[in-house]
Amino acid sequence: MRHVKWLEPSFHFPLDERDATVDVHNQHQHRLDLRGVSGAFRQGLLTMLQQLAECDAKAARRAWATAQKRWRAW
Repeated sequence: MRHVKWLEPSFHFPLDERDATVDVHNQHQHRLDLRGVSGAFRQGLLTMLQQLAECDAKAARRAWATAQKRWRAW
């Protein structure tokens, strides 16, 4: 077995019962609603957004606020 070293940043999303509840509710309603997720999950998403979109913390928080105000159907 060969060893692979991951050079890109990795993201950890710790899930607790609140996150699991929001996930099940979103699946049941066929929508994406970010209200109700835990702070740790929110921080993971904000960190990922900052690194992938190459934006600053203020822009990431502004995007989170916009996404949290409305839900998206999928």
